[in-house]
Amino acid sequence: MALLKETVLKRLPAQIRNRISSLDGSPIVKRFATGAFWSAIASAISRLLLLITSIFLARLLGKEAFGALGIIQSTIATFQLFAGFGFGVTATKFVAEYRQKDPVKARRFIALSTVSSLVSGGLVSGIVFLSSGWLATHTLRSPSLSSLLRITSIMLLFSALNGAQMGALSGLERFSSIARLNLATGIISLALILTAGYFRGLLGIVWALAISAIFTAALSHRTLAKEIITSGLPRKSSGFHAERSVLWRFSIPAILAGASVVPVNWICNAMLVRGNDGLSQMGIFNAANQWFSALIFLPIVLEQVTLPMISERLGANDGAWTRRLLMLSMKVNALLVFPFLLIASLASPFIMRLYGTAFADSWPTLVLILITASLFSVQAPVGQLLAAAGRMWTGFWMNTAWAFVMIVSTKLFIHRGALGLAAARLLAYALHSVWVFIYAYFFIVKSPIVTAQALAEEAAADIIQVG
Repeated sequence: MALLKETVLKRLPAQIRNRISSLDGSPIVKRFATGAFWSAIASAISRLLLLITSIFLARLLGKEAFGALGIIQSTIATFQLFAGFGFGVTATKFVAEYRQKDPVKARRFIALSTVSSLVSGGLVSGIVFLSSGWLATHTLRSPSLSSLLRITSIMLLFSALNGAQMGALSGLERFSSIARLNLATGIISLALILTAGYFRGLLGIVWALAISAIFTAALSHRTLAKEIITSGLPRKSSGFHAERSVLWRFSIPAILAGASVVPVNWICNAMLVRGNDGLSQMGIFNAANQWFSALIFLPIVLEQVTLPMISERLGANDGAWTRRLLMLSMKVNALLVFPFLLIASLASPFIMRLYGTAFADSWPTLVLILITASLFSVQAPVGQLLAAAGRMWTGFWMNTAWAFVMIVSTKLFIHRGALGLAAARLLAYALHSVWVFIYAYFFIVKSPIVTAQALAEEAAADIIQVG
């Protein structure tokens, strides 16, 4: 394993190697590097498999059916946000903050997140099941999708539960366990999806997605139960309702912040589907958007590492290391994504041709999406700072401004189909980057060392003001 780590380190850009060498011996940097290493290995493999799978599915289904799969996944992702209700990030923050100084309290937060996710996931799953016909007919103008939406409603309960459990594992900093879990479930799920798609087409793929969600939730439950014991937390927890106040001061603003992004993406996708040749244009956008997910996978991996670490450092009143870690994360993201952006943009005609001849002329859409993913990646660590500091209302207002720009620009550009939607999202993230980087500048450069107490007081002030 040491040889593998050394090999990976040699593959990193020189700036990152030098930065890591200059911080050698720091326990925080070692934690960051170890967590990022384990998460990156599993995520890279699963992301590569997902890209290959998307190419096979696009060639198998064609533009229209692949577009139908894209809008179904976008729809279910929107409702997953409300089913999960921010319990994953809640578990990560508070388990990381209390697992050492108050293990009993940390165990209560795991129980609170798990039970709450079951309640919210079951409720939203039932709503989607009952309203699937209306959604398909009146919102998407595709009545044939109603039965597929009904099947995917099964996913919501188990996805919500899995989100809370994975959040708790991140809070415990069990990144090697998360890596093995993601790798195992990713390989099995993708094999199931490919097999079902080959024999049963779109219907088989949707059923495979639902079955995969059940399998993943069951395996993550087993992993979490084991890691709770390994971490020295109590096996069972009682009185978790005593921590319910975090639902208002953290979980609710967390879901509101997400509600400014995920549903807006779905609304804009629905605008595309409702237009001329809508499902085919959605097929183009869905193919190109696979590379958005590929480009941001390392920043997402680092998010899983930085959030518990920033939360723990703020809990220890270590504002200096918080800023240092934030800067390191932003620089690492930039150095990792920009070379990929350049290479993938140059190869975009070839990449889109892989999905089939019908996709070949749509390479400009891919280029715009790759640029958008790069902007997202560099600013992503600031979002983790907001979550760790409890400034979820600040994140909510930032995302609300993004949502406004996204919807307006989509209305202006949607007549250009998939290319117009990609341009609208690029414009929204470009403007979003402006206020995100201004905030980051004042936190990193201009502000004094920020203590956990000061951050909590400011978060409370934000809540009072909004209330």
